[in-house]
Amino acid sequence: MKPIRFSEHAVTNLTDREIDRAEVERTLAESDAVEPGQAGRKVYMRQYHDAHGSVFERKVAMKIVYDKGTDTLTIILRDVRIRESDEVRPGVIADFGYDGEIVRFEILSASKVVSQPKAVAYELLETTPAAS
Repeated sequence: MKPIRFSEHAVTNLTDREIDRAEVERTLAESDAVEPGQAGRKVYMRQYHDAHGSVFERKVAMKIVYDKGTDTLTIILRDVRIRESDEVRPGVIADFGYDGEIVRFEILSASKVVSQPKAVAYELLETTPAAS
């Protein structure tokens, strides 16, 4: 296998996803599936299993990450392996898991569309029962 060169963007995503480079190399060498990607690229996929043989899925709270270096804002809804990514609008990438459900959104050039990318307001609206 040819040596792998990791771009700065790739290294940032690996760090955000808590994936080390050895896992990437193992996935390329021992992939479960290879599918065509965008622009002639290939997507190598591999499922990870826990000690009981179940597909590994970490449970974490929703997370929002702003990366000043790449000017990206990422909204992570759940922490599972990403199967595919689609640019749903210019500058907005949606990542989907193996179950087809949304995993996260990535907003490119975030400082152009979000006035304060470091500030987050979280609001939990509680619904009241409808009057009968």
